[in-house]
Amino acid sequence: MPTSDEEQEAVREATRQRFEEILENPEGASSEELGKNTSPLFTLGCSIVFAIPFVFAGTIMLLLFTVSPVAQWLEADSWPAEDCTIVHSGSRMEYTYLWEGETLTSNQYDFATFFRFTSERDSQRYTDGQITRCFVNPSDPGVSILSKSFNLEYLSGLVGVPLILVGLLFAYVFGKDATREMIYPSSLERPTDI
Repeated sequence: MPTSDEEQEAVREATRQRFEEILENPEGASSEELGKNTSPLFTLGCSIVFAIPFVFAGTIMLLLFTVSPVAQWLEADSWPAEDCTIVHSGSRMEYTYLWEGETLTSNQYDFATFFRFTSERDSQRYTDGQITRCFVNPSDPGVSILSKSFNLEYLSGLVGVPLILVGLLFAYVFGKDATREMIYPSSLERPTDI
């Protein structure tokens, strides 16, 4: 430990020069100078790679199971009602309807029926041969639904929100520390008068 003012000034100047060298060329710093064996860039990269699947999966869930059905539900509000005949009731419901002289067939109950299945409760409302009303998309008459009611299943995609938040939070917490470490390595004595 330097005792005289001149020795302290010499150590401070050497530290300042080394700090500037490392800022210009971080690859040239030893692990002792950086204070760890892993690069902050590696830590930042790992946090981003870890976060991507969470953010991606959450976003896909949100878009497919909430945003898309709700957007379609809002659009369907203006669709005209047409008479339709239930051809087959049950979980794989099918119905036919007439649009501009052409008989069309559909099996879509509402927009929550992602795989074209209806719930037991909804399918029990209809019997084979029953005439009811369906709602037809005038710009694409092959698309129709039996129910324009808001279905709580439209909100199932909100399960993706926690996944997105976990991914972003992880990337922020570990990425922030790694970024700070790249800019200001903790093991170097920072000059106080720069």
